Amino acid sequence: MNIMVNANKIPYFFDENKLTDEDLKILSSLISNNNYNEALDIFINDYILPASYNYSDELISELYLSIEDQLSINETNKLTRNTTLLTISFISFLSYNFKLFSNIYSYDIFNKNSLKNYDVQKSIMKKSLSTFNELIQGSLQNTQSFVVNGIRSIQKEIITNNYILNKSDLSQSEILRQKNIFKKGLRKKYPYLYNAIDNGNVLTTKNYTESGELIRHYKLEYYLDLFIRKSIMDIDRDTVETVAILNNERVVEYYLFDIRNVKKDREICKKILSNKVNGKSLLALDTDIAKKLNIMTITEAKTTPDFAMGPYCRHSFKRLDKSFLNEIGAINDN
Repeated sequence: MNIMVNANKIPYFFDENKLTDEDLKILSSLISNNNYNEALDIFINDYILPASYNYSDELISELYLSIEDQLSINETNKLTRNTTLLTISFISFLSYNFKLFSNIYSYDIFNKNSLKNYDVQKSIMKKSLSTFNELIQGSLQNTQSFVVNGIRSIQKEIITNNYILNKSDLSQSEILRQKNIFKKGLRKKYPYLYNAIDNGNVLTTKNYTESGELIRHYKLEYYLDLFIRKSIMDIDRDTVETVAILNNERVVEYYLFDIRNVKKDREICKKILSNKVNGKSLLALDTDIAKKLNIMTITEAKTTPDFAMGPYCRHSFKRLDKSFLNEIGAINDN
């Protein structure tokens, strides 16, 4: 039986999707000309999603092999070993590509916001990279466990059932019928595994709530698109907020940054956008100016239920000119 890719090829499995110097030049040119959305779309669609499809397809193929029939111990071990190696390689690939893209993106954002302090730049980048890597590593390690445990659980069921049937005095036709009944039972017993095989929902996340552990399954490409966009937009948000603080500016403008279509914007975002001060939607950097202008602080917007600037949010910040800030009393001339 041909079990997935050759383990020796796994470290190089995603190499064709890695960003090259020429790729970075093209993306950098788009970014420097303010084509942020186009650059981000190209990065995700051309340099992230193709690799994610390959990764998902391999894991789904493994799960499919495990439900078809009994595997030998060596075959099962090869499947689970390959899952682990492939996941490590995919995490490394994602971290590599994201770091390169975020470097050229942040370079432009820092320049356009006149953020020249290296230590501040480094802290913003470190936050973005560590948050992204933490999200990706956690979710992909959960995915790896989901697939490996799924393979072993299904194989245990099949081996046990085959042993029982082989010991019986049933005819071959009856054994075959019983195997088919058994397989239908597996689909009911392991719905998430079969959903992963049928619909591609292989990405696994775990969250801990008051009611216990909450496990969810997504299409990998959907999850990656979501969190790459958020991680990149957070560089923009953190830069503008930091520069505003450094320049004693007490409010920033809240505006639509990502023009991609969504079914519905968050209610918190609609609330912020509908509350105008001299024709602009604002967020405050301190509670005093927030009360004075009857607006939210950035912290409130991030922590209020529905969470502005969360994974589905399309909005970011702009600095405001001094005349506007003076007009509303939102600048400290120190």
